[in-house]
Amino acid sequence: MPDTGGADELAWGDRESAEPWHDLALGRWSARLTARGIEDVRLDGRRVLTRVLHTVRATDWSTERAALAYTLAPPGRDGPAATFTARYPGHGLDLRGEIRAVPDGFDVVFESRPAGPRTVRVNRVGPAVLHPGDQAGRPVRGHPGGLPAGFAFPRHVARSPVFAAGARMELGLAPTGVVLELDGGEFEVEDHRDWSDDGFKTYTPPLAAPRPIVLRPGDVLRHRLRITAAPGRSSPAGARPRRPDEATPAGVMPPLGLQHSGGALPPAALAAVAELRPAFLHLTTDLAHPRWRDLLAADATAARALDVPVVLTLVADPTDPGPAAELPGLLDGRLTTVLAFDTGTARTSAALVRALRPRLGAGVTIGGGSRAHLAALLAAPPVDELDVVTFPIASCAHDVDRAAVRSSLDSHPAVLAAATELAGGRPLLVGPVGHLPYWDSWGAATPGPAYGWGPGLARQRSVFHAAWTVAALAGFAAAGVARVSLCHTTGLRGVGEPAGDVFAAYPVWFALRELAGTAGWRRLPGATPPGTTGLRLRGPAGGLDLLACLADDPPAGGFPPTAEVLHAVAGTLRREPARTAGTPTPCVVVDRQPRGGQP
Repeated sequence: MPDTGGADELAWGDRESAEPWHDLALGRWSARLTARGIEDVRLDGRRVLTRVLHTVRATDWSTERAALAYTLAPPGRDGPAATFTARYPGHGLDLRGEIRAVPDGFDVVFESRPAGPRTVRVNRVGPAVLHPGDQAGRPVRGHPGGLPAGFAFPRHVARSPVFAAGARMELGLAPTGVVLELDGGEFEVEDHRDWSDDGFKTYTPPLAAPRPIVLRPGDVLRHRLRITAAPGRSSPAGARPRRPDEATPAGVMPPLGLQHSGGALPPAALAAVAELRPAFLHLTTDLAHPRWRDLLAADATAARALDVPVVLTLVADPTDPGPAAELPGLLDGRLTTVLAFDTGTARTSAALVRALRPRLGAGVTIGGGSRAHLAALLAAPPVDELDVVTFPIASCAHDVDRAAVRSSLDSHPAVLAAATELAGGRPLLVGPVGHLPYWDSWGAATPGPAYGWGPGLARQRSVFHAAWTVAALAGFAAAGVARVSLCHTTGLRGVGEPAGDVFAAYPVWFALRELAGTAGWRRLPGATPPGTTGLRLRGPAGGLDLLACLADDPPAGGFPPTAEVLHAVAGTLRREPARTAGTPTPCVVVDRQPRGGQP
């Protein structure tokens, strides 16, 4: 068995860093003040907003992040309950603001101004509000002008923007509605689920507004949000797609493949990856690279050593894909599926698919769609030309904190439903699946491949990541996904990394080893134990319950006494019986039933 390596607890990503935060209470309202913004906004204990934040987007749409610093007023003192400041050095921009109690709510004021003598030009500057995904299906009333009678946050993933917010929005939440008054600019609302974020976002200015925004020395751009309880109005709870930890339809476990980090695998890494029994190896090649043949031949040695089929992401110019005819031979006949994308884009064109078909032959299926996010898949892919529809899922499209990564799972039912509908009966290949986007859709003047943000990398080495992966797979099985392409074989995005003559396995390796050989197993419907999400599988060899606990607090009901628990203690990975491990979190719970045992 591979060595588990060693790391301190923070490096494993199982706890947040000790960043400063403050709890704020204003009558019926409460929130947590963090460097990212005003988070977890609650009315009478119920979460109504995920976050109120300040955003700055450059003229190339890249985001500059700044940490908010707070000063809290002593209790009972008149004036603001808290003030905050931030500095955006890349733009020479200062932010000052305050939070002030008002009857049955509070105001948040943001003042943005140049910090020095230069003129600031940006595409976006101002507040944004993140709404939780459980508001899908709930009514929204807009003023002035209003929205159509019966208008609601969409249940199904919508192309953005969804609607203009106006100066006032009344959110029909249960049991008490919430009113947002928006001052200082025009606002609109978009569906964030097409980025695998759970929920919706209100922001300013609208995407169609003239840009850039120009702030000269001495200018002050002032925005005010007033957040109050709606007087005497309530709304029944609306339905939303269910999480896999609730009762879900029965499905089957899809085949799981791995991305390949490139080249031949060292012996210890090869043995470790072989234990996972991947259904396929997912390679990537760009026909514009001068050494693409040599690189692909080196990658093919890993597929040959593992004796598995190849799925190939192919980047090509639709006007000159001639060398694609060499691919089946270069891959020793292992090539089963090509996922085709046009050079310089995250999408597939009909022209490219048509050009590839005669070159690849009848034995290779051709897929495509998006190599960015669901948002790109929804932009009219050539579905009629495709055999397979594909798109990736990344939990860290906008944020990398634990709460954002965990809540991304709540977006998956709606995301998979939208992709399934678009595919029109064609099989879905979901992947890569993980935390870091593989395509930079927003952070540069010229979008292109992305290799991730530093803060997200520790997640890959964590039990938290292993649990997140198990929870994601539960949703894929329930939704009928045909194939899943997971993390890499080795490295920062991998299941582990070579360390001399051994392979240092990440916790996700141990979770995936439990699933080796379970493709096609039946997924039992029904709820998992409270506080967990996961898979209950039954197959010819017996049964497997593989459960994930991602909560900050351990589940009250405990785990099955026959189970084993995979968790980290002070950076050391442990697997021990549930009766001695207790209920640690995060963790992965493994409970096997022998053939003929009770379901």
